[in-house]
Amino acid sequence: MAKVAECFDLGRDAHVVGEPARGELGEVWPVQTDRAKWAIKRPFDPQDEQEEEPNAAFAELVFAQGITTPATVRTPEGRLFAEVDGQQFRAYGWVDIASADPRVAPVLVGQLVARLHQIGVHRDEAVHPWYTDPVGIDAWSALAHDLTTHGCRWAEALTDYVAELDRLESLIEPPQDLQVCHRDLWADNVRSHGSGGLCVFDWEDAGNCDPSHELATVLFEYTRGDAGRAYALMSSYINNGGPGRIAGRGTFSMAIAQLGHLGERAGRIWLDTDDPNERQRIEFNLEEFLEARLSLAGIDRLIEATQAAERAIANPR
Repeated sequence: MAKVAECFDLGRDAHVVGEPARGELGEVWPVQTDRAKWAIKRPFDPQDEQEEEPNAAFAELVFAQGITTPATVRTPEGRLFAEVDGQQFRAYGWVDIASADPRVAPVLVGQLVARLHQIGVHRDEAVHPWYTDPVGIDAWSALAHDLTTHGCRWAEALTDYVAELDRLESLIEPPQDLQVCHRDLWADNVRSHGSGGLCVFDWEDAGNCDPSHELATVLFEYTRGDAGRAYALMSSYINNGGPGRIAGRGTFSMAIAQLGHLGERAGRIWLDTDDPNERQRIEFNLEEFLEARLSLAGIDRLIEATQAAERAIANPR
């Protein structure tokens, strides 16, 4: 990592001080120099500097607002990426974070998301279909059949879920009030940190969406249908100035679309690989998709809890 540290002017005596953390899009190495500890990210696939620049600028704005996120480190020439031995790398300031945990305090989640949604950056761009379009009953049925044929242990669970997925996807409606959002606020990317708050990271997928739709996705991830946690999260979000609201089942459109694409992608990766280690890794994603599943009943419980929070705030005793 010495060459990478030199490219980003991170200091002398650069050395790796732990195992890399692997994500879906890359791996992050902890690197210590004589100046500080850094996070060095190596993307699995080549990234385009110009395409990544708007999201890096948004992450820098978030950092400037005092929200805990790793500082973006640029090369002395102002570039996001450095190429060393044919590999791309990015550099960030280090933040000590805990393991991923969707059971983190819902009050802290509501506060964080409210602050993010108040930034209010707008772009002239369409919302990516990943966040708006259904997978479709034909694709779900075909995936369930293929997984069954190839002996996947989650095939039966997916087959049982197909009809519910079709009902969920019928609820999808277009986003309305668009602004730049993180769009990937799953527990993997929102962690407790050493100072007792939450750190948000991985801004590569940021872009336009409806903040109400992102709020609904966050409610699913950090409550898993628990009405008390949903009430606490929504109360914190509103009290901290969050602009989004849960208007009905259609507000969960982004959650339905995004979870669906994540589940389908996991199934297709499982089918496309013969590597037992990769299959074992991806089966964790399938398990999460099918065990902690989104449902109409779960959506209705969250709507009821969030509406109760809104009423309590509007009519305090």
